[in-house]
Amino acid sequence: MKTVFKIWLFMTLVLLAGCELNEEVVRRENYTAKIKIREASLDELLGERKFMAAYNKIYTTKEKSRTMMEAQYGFTIVPHGAKVIEADNRTSYTFKITREHNSPAYFENLVINVDSLGCKR
Repeated sequence: MKTVFKIWLFMTLVLLAGCELNEEVVRRENYTAKIKIREASLDELLGERKFMAAYNKIYTTKEKSRTMMEAQYGFTIVPHGAKVIEADNRTSYTFKITREHNSPAYFENLVINVDSLGCKR
C-alpha cells in the first residue's frame, strides 16, 4: 500500500509541475509579444524624434554639454548600453550613470519615460 501511495504522490507532483511550466511559458510568450526591448547608444537615440523631444527638455545650456540633472546632482550619463523598453504606447530609456566617487554598494540609473503623447514623466 505504501508503494502505491508513493507512486501516486510522485505522479501527482510531476503533473502539477508540468502544468505550472506550461502556464509560465504562456505568460512569458504573452509578455514578450507586448514588450519590445533593445539596446542603443546615446548617439543612436539622439537620431530618434521621440527621444530627442524628451531629452531636449533637460538641458540647461545652449552648448548641451551637460544636462540640468547632471550638473545639479553631480553625475555623468554613460553614453552606451542604454536600454529602450517599448510597451503599449509608452517608451522607457534607461541609462547607467557614474559619479566621480562611485559606491561599490549600489549602482544608479537615469530613466526617461515617454508616453504616447511625447510627455516626459
